[in-house]
Amino acid sequence: MELSKLRCTIFCMFCVLTSLALAFVLFWNDLEWNKYQMVAKQLMSFSRTFLDKNSNNLNMTEIYTMDSPLYYAPGEDLRQKSDELNDLTTEEFYAKLNKSLQDAQKEKFTIILVPKNKALWTKRVSTTPYHCGKCEIAHTLDKANDSSTKALVYHFRFAVEANFPKERRPDQLYVWKSGESIAHAQRYAPVEFGRNFFNLTMTQRQFGDVWSPYKTDAYLYVQKRLPKSDQELDWIIANKTKFALWVVSNCGGSSRSLSGSTRRMKYAKEMIKEGLDIQLGGKCFKDKKKDFENRKFKFYLAFENSNCHDYITEKFWRNSLLYDVVPVVLGAPKRDYIATAPPNSFIYAPDFESPKKLVEYLKYLDKNVTAYKEYFQWMKLEFKDMKFRHRTHSFCQLCRILHGINIDNLYNTRYTEEYKDIPMFGFPTFPRLIPSLKDYLFKNEENGCLDFPI
Repeated sequence: MELSKLRCTIFCMFCVLTSLALAFVLFWNDLEWNKYQMVAKQLMSFSRTFLDKNSNNLNMTEIYTMDSPLYYAPGEDLRQKSDELNDLTTEEFYAKLNKSLQDAQKEKFTIILVPKNKALWTKRVSTTPYHCGKCEIAHTLDKANDSSTKALVYHFRFAVEANFPKERRPDQLYVWKSGESIAHAQRYAPVEFGRNFFNLTMTQRQFGDVWSPYKTDAYLYVQKRLPKSDQELDWIIANKTKFALWVVSNCGGSSRSLSGSTRRMKYAKEMIKEGLDIQLGGKCFKDKKKDFENRKFKFYLAFENSNCHDYITEKFWRNSLLYDVVPVVLGAPKRDYIATAPPNSFIYAPDFESPKKLVEYLKYLDKNVTAYKEYFQWMKLEFKDMKFRHRTHSFCQLCRILHGINIDNLYNTRYTEEYKDIPMFGFPTFPRLIPSLKDYLFKNEENGCLDFPI
């Protein structure tokens, strides 16, 4: 263990010294600063990968405290929702959490992300970090009958009976997973057979069993190396030379298209008709290049193909915010964006009475640097201000569930109605079972989300 720590320390020192050497060489040769930044970022990315691979050999509990940004646990305000946790002091809570994570290291569980067919089986295996418990994610059904395999995760389009083991074990959870909107699932997913069959869902919806968002504000904080100074924000804005960008590949208008795809295309065309200065790309337009240099644009049309709960995709997180572009959004209800996104980081198209009024507002922001800069103020926030800095999700949350760590349920918007009886540390008396997958997925959706009656 001490040797692993020493190796990681030496490697970190090597990265720092190499970065300084690069800076000196580039300065000496009068090369551009951004070239140094690019090389340094690649080096640090390699460093992080090295540390991740060696982290299992470190005593991670040494940094897993209530003062650490890595503790991934709900704050006191959320813990008060649980009768089990409400009587615990903060110190007692973390002692219990650390004990549960230490116990989880004693046994590794396997989670199988079931491929579409046998041709896609692979030996590739990934492992979860310490704070998730101890799990590996496999991509083959070869391990389905192993005693250590505790969850089978089925992609919504391939969740058909032919892929299920012949005999179901009571200690295995079946998980229904979708990264698409619920409207997409309604059209393409075989959900009729899903009665008293699946134990959990894994979707973007915050009221689902396992939350699987595209990204979070905490992700942006790390990737963008926040917080930014006022001068850095001025530099970001000063380097923008183009107005708006929209890259889209689902054009709408056909019988197979989601209605949301057709609606967004119509709305965008009306904006263009009203004088929107925009560069168009993707399969729907002639320009199909991969790199549009998003950072040079002031606005990005982050229009989703569905108007469904919590369906906020890479258009918002990666194409816009990650590249310092203000997203103009159309899709999920506004309350979902407010609950998920950094504060005042987006423009919600339905707030305007018409596409014309929206275009007028964008033009106003283009001429008013002070008003435009308001959409970047969130980048000055500290890590403690990130909404999801302590919440695990996706396979990390699922691994916790398998080890009987259910504290992430406190974030669920339906905690009181559906999750209050599940122990924070331990296992429910009976495994959760979804009576009707169809009802669970579709009954509580917004008007305008689903294309067909349920």
